[in-house]
Amino acid sequence: MRKPERRIYEHTLSALNVKPDEAVFLDDLGVNLKTAKELGIRTIKVLVYDGTSLMVLVYDGTSLMVLVYDGTSLMVLVYDGTGVLVQV
Repeated sequence: MRKPERRIYEHTLSALNVKPDEAVFLDDLGVNLKTAKELGIRTIKVLVYDGTSLMVLVYDGTSLMVLVYDGTSLMVLVYDGTGVLVQV
């Protein structure tokens, strides 16, 4: 079994005794996120990770959030659909 095969996600949920809507899956490849999302798992797209820095994209259907961590501080940017990207 391996990503993005459906059975790996189902096996993991079963092994952890977790329902899909109780799980979050992070990955940098959309193909892996697609299968998890189809199962009802919340997905988060990892844009950049180089060992010290991390950039994550979270989209809930209406709002977009970008989290950037540089190893010391976290910056959160939120786009709510009004044309404004706000640093939180």
